[in-house]
Amino acid sequence: MAHEQLSPEDRQLIKGCLEAIASEVFIDADEFETVSGASWEDLQALRAAYPEVDDDDQGVELALHGAMLNLLFYPHRQEARWHEFVPGSLHDVFVVH
Repeated sequence: MAHEQLSPEDRQLIKGCLEAIASEVFIDADEFETVSGASWEDLQALRAAYPEVDDDDQGVELALHGAMLNLLFYPHRQEARWHEFVPGSLHDVFVVH
């Protein structure tokens, strides 16, 4: 995913996904590492730096995709809290991902 080519709205959507996962409302840190394969530290570093990230860094891509996929498919049962973090719909995240 070439982040510099995304629209400002898409970058905000991704940033919201990262904030949502980092909040541990949707999935806790240990479970995130288990189901995504990305470290919690990589996720936190990505969240802090986004959108100024290296597209070629495998850790960046793993954490980013892990965050977005867990919001879409992990059975977090927190749909009511979605818009506290993510400025778009499930469909919007799916399309950007």
